[in-house]
This record gives sequence, C-alpha cells and structure tokens, in this order.
Amino acid sequence: MQKTFFLSIILSLCILPAKAQILPEICGHQRLLDQAESLNPGYKAAVHKFFNETKHSLSPRTPEIYRIPVVFHVVWRNNFPDQNIPDICITRQITILNEAYRAINQDRNNLRPVFGLAAEDSGIEFYLADIDPQGQPSNGIVRKSTATRFTINPLVGINIDMKSSAKGGSDPWPVDRYLNIWVVNMPLNFLGVEQVSVIGFATPPTNLENWPANALDGVGADGIVMQYHFIGDNNPAFNKLPSSFSLADRGRSLVHETGHYLGLRHIWADKGNPLLGTPSCNNSQGGREDDGMEDTPYCGGNSQTTGCSATKNTCVDGTPDFPDMWENYMDYSEERCQVLFTPEQIEFMRKVIDTRRKRLVSWNETSVVDNNNAYSDISIIPNPNFGQCRILWDHGLKPTSMYIYDLIGYQKTIALNTANQFMDLDINQLNPGMYLVQFLDENQKILRSKKMIKLSY
Repeated sequence: MQKTFFLSIILSLCILPAKAQILPEICGHQRLLDQAESLNPGYKAAVHKFFNETKHSLSPRTPEIYRIPVVFHVVWRNNFPDQNIPDICITRQITILNEAYRAINQDRNNLRPVFGLAAEDSGIEFYLADIDPQGQPSNGIVRKSTATRFTINPLVGINIDMKSSAKGGSDPWPVDRYLNIWVVNMPLNFLGVEQVSVIGFATPPTNLENWPANALDGVGADGIVMQYHFIGDNNPAFNKLPSSFSLADRGRSLVHETGHYLGLRHIWADKGNPLLGTPSCNNSQGGREDDGMEDTPYCGGNSQTTGCSATKNTCVDGTPDFPDMWENYMDYSEERCQVLFTPEQIEFMRKVIDTRRKRLVSWNETSVVDNNNAYSDISIIPNPNFGQCRILWDHGLKPTSMYIYDLIGYQKTIALNTANQFMDLDINQLNPGMYLVQFLDENQKILRSKKMIKLSY
C-alpha cells in the first residue's frame, strides 16, 4: 500500500506542469502506519488488535469530563517567520477542538435526518498545558527556530524528524502526560519541486501489546504533526495557499487528526486511493472492511472535490442503504461539511482514554473534573486561556449570573441568559492569574464554583 501511495505521487508530479498543484492529502495517518509496518512488521496488526479489543469492551459511559493538556511545538525555519505562527492561531485552534468535541459548533445540527443521529457532547476537552514537565508555569507553546527542512521525499516516506531536537526539531514533552502537536512546514519535494501536500498525521494509541520493541522507529514520538498553514481558521499563512486547499479552511484538520490519536479510523477504512479520490468498496485483499463503528454507514474513500453531495453513496450495502456520511469529522470531505462524531465514535474515544491514555487526563489536578454534578455539568473551555473562553452548562442548570473573583477579592459580575447553554466570555481586561468563578441562580444562590486561569502572552 505504501509503494502504491508513493507511486501515485510520482505519477501525479510527472504528468503535471512544473507549477501545477496536486490535490492535498488531508491526512497522512495511514501512510505513517504503512511506514511503521515496513520497518517493523507486525505493527499494524498490533494496532488493529487494540482497536478490536477496545471495540468489544465498550461499557456504559461515565460522567467524567476528560481534559487533555496540549503542548504545541512550533518549529519554524530560519528566515521564514510566517512559519512561526502567532499565539492567536493556536488559542483559536484549541477553541475549535473544544467546539467539535463538546458539540457546541454552530453547525452541529447539519447532519441529514436520514441517519437518525444527532451531535453529542463527548465530554472531552483540550487546554494549553499550564505546567511544563519541570512543574513550572507554562502557556503550552514551545517555539524553536531551526535550519532543518522537514520535506517529504516520496521515495523515502513521511518525515518525522521534527519530533527530535537532535534532528533539528523539538523533543516531546512526556507523551503519557501531554498531547504533543508539532507545527511545521513539511512540503512534498520531488526533483527539487516543493509543494504543500500532507496536511497532518497522527499516531494511534501507544503501549499496545505485542508491539515490536522498536515500533516507534517508523512513527516517532506519540502525538500529531500539522502543516503550519492549517492551525486555526484565522491563520494568515493559509491565505497564501492555492485555492485547492479551500477544502480545509475551518481548522478542523486537527479535529480529524486528534480522532486518530484517540483511536478512530477513517470512516471508509482506507479502501481505495485517498490521494486521487477514487473510492472502493473492498480492501486491497478484495474483502469487506469498515471503520468498526455500527453508526457510520459503509462507504468507500471520499473524494476531496465532491463537496457536500446529498446523494453521494459510494457503496451499496444492505437495507436500508445509507448514503456516505460526509458530515463526519473522520471523512475526507470539505471541512464546511464536517459537523460531528457519532455516539459510537465518542464511546470508543472515551474508552481509549480510560484504557490507554488515562494518565493524560489524571496527572494534573487542573485537568481533573470530579465525578459529580457539582463539576461535570458546567465547563469553561479552554481553561487556562488567553482571555477568550466559552462557558457551557447542561440543560438542568439555570445560572442567571456569574461572579469572577481574583485573589484579592476583585469582583466582576456578568449576566447569563438561561435560554442558552453557553456564553462566549471575553476577559482580556483582566490581568493574568487565577480566578474563582461562581455561578448563581435567580435567587443569588451559588450553584457552582470553578477555578479559571488566564495566561499571559
């Protein structure tokens, strides 16, 4: 499969004019797995073994809110300052992640009724790490200039050097305690011609049983790598890309890659040719293969250029025969089409956290939300934040006002609309530091109290 992928790229580049633009490959996750398999036979079998074990061990959902600390390694090449993306792109990206995983994105109700589903809150949140590995305060962003070029050679494979300082990149923070995200320039380079191609790739859950001892040789440190143009939907670098990249203009590529990081597969199970957009209803062995989720319809690879087609149905499969679910974050559809994870995908990701990534959400006390209604029915996301956040509460909670206190007793009062379930909050006028936030009902009774941290740029 890996040889086919690279041959496709070579043929595409050979037949196109020198300045033509090949279609972007939204996700290099499968290429990364193929690369690891070529170096360490048995790697993919171990990944699939864990997937199947998790799929068959799903249990009733617990009410915890899982909060994952994130560190962005912005590794930018000397003399190319646009690769050193501003903090505002990163903070916006955290908001986009939380909107998707907490199902508070404005287009969450755009799934076609034929599927009989609705967007659900996964109870998974992300925040910029407020403590570094040495226990010192942090804003969750590491910046490193480098002379190294992280180009992808189609004759060699996916580049993972950005994950190592010895190779010109940035060493990961402990991968069992942080979601590491490397933000770099990683263009495809063939015969001296460079073009942005792969938008991102992610590693599946690690510490799988029966992995070869040197399995990470093919994938590098656990985490996600992203092309720098695609962090946030406010990234000035994105506007310099050709129009063919307009399919990935909403900051949801990282939502997709994080799904892989939490164990999800592409909804078509990588049948067909994802680079050229040609679907297939059978895998390379000629057999039936899907993503393992009962609530995602059976389909073939989704072309990146067909948009949100209400009639697209790549595979006829059973009765009823559902169309392709291009509204799913794990598809290759345009980001304007993507609006949700299905309930079974959500349960799977939570199970992965419970079994393989538990320390990620439990080591830092600021990331833990207690298992009771006093905490789990209201959230501040992201928290910590740089001055912009969203307050989210459940149907049963009806706060009418909110008090914000600093450590010396300063109070700011904000009215809340109980008809809504969320409110966007701007605290840019407040100084960096820790605050106590109290939520009160119409009788001024304190319903909940939460800690909020505002970071400095």
